[in-house]
Amino acid sequence: MPYNYYTYIGMKELLKMTTIHRILQKCALSLMALLLLTGCSNDDTEYEYIDNSPLAIILYEPQSLGDLSFNDMIYHGMVSASKKYGIRVQTLEPSTYEEGIEYLKQPFHVSLNDGVKRIYIVASKIYKDFIEENADRIPDDENNQLLLLESREMDCNAHTVYVPFYGIAYEAGYLAKYMDGVEKVGIIKANDTVETLAEAEQAFADAFADDKNIIVKTLATGYGGFNIADSLYRNAYNVDDSVDMVFPLCGGSTQGLLRYNREHANSFYTIGVDVDMSIYSSRVPFSCVKHMNRVMETCIGQWLSSSGLPHHQDLGLEEGYTELIISKGFENLSEYKEKIEKTAIAKENEYDTAQ
Repeated sequence: MPYNYYTYIGMKELLKMTTIHRILQKCALSLMALLLLTGCSNDDTEYEYIDNSPLAIILYEPQSLGDLSFNDMIYHGMVSASKKYGIRVQTLEPSTYEEGIEYLKQPFHVSLNDGVKRIYIVASKIYKDFIEENADRIPDDENNQLLLLESREMDCNAHTVYVPFYGIAYEAGYLAKYMDGVEKVGIIKANDTVETLAEAEQAFADAFADDKNIIVKTLATGYGGFNIADSLYRNAYNVDDSVDMVFPLCGGSTQGLLRYNREHANSFYTIGVDVDMSIYSSRVPFSCVKHMNRVMETCIGQWLSSSGLPHHQDLGLEEGYTELIISKGFENLSEYKEKIEKTAIAKENEYDTAQ
């Protein structure tokens, strides 16, 4: 399976899939709520499912699909898991945070005893506060479980999986300091709220070991900053005047930088994040990849197995779920990656233990 989903399905197919997805989604959301409600334990109506195979219901943050990054890799993983394990997948992408909360209330407020095995997957930490506030209502039995992605262990029924960023970000910082023409680096973060962004910033700085030549820019407050590619593109001219390389920790907003790279052949380097971004610009020397598709397949497989889904697990560099991928034309950096890999794994484990 190729590392980048979009090299696999092709950009035309992606656009077609995204368009169809958004057209059908509004109808699907309403239908999903109705299906959930029909399973109330106090409903005496007799009915039979046409398909009672296991069902994975995945809730994204508002307007997040189509980012060519983290969320789309999760989507790809769920499609693969559906084919591999024969499960049904229901995708929920609300228009607003409040709408997302309404969908999330379903497993908390509706008791389902219809024999269908369900897992509710929450793909964003923006819903974590609501989950913690309703911890005593989280379902966790043979047929109903909840999984929160990108979260450290919680003291409640919610299952969690964390994909640490420290190891690959440390490798990125180490390789950056050995690149010709790179003296100043800009770290562009979506916000100061998401834990993994701060982790990646710290790891890169630890390895680069030159704080005076690192400029940090934050795009938004709260959980924002991940889908403002146009705004970042308009400001890329200022970025180009200030730094030689950018480490963009801002999801889909990174596409603004890559567009600028394509239009300006000698502009700053952009490190790919979450997926292999070398297909978007020749100015991507390497990418810090989170194989979220593999994470989703693993979690679904565990959920369906006799041993069940772990209450918490870390899936990082040592386990093979993150990887620094060097782009074509920058193979000279491979020796530095090989030299630092074991250290990066040790540093990641050390950092995680301290959290």
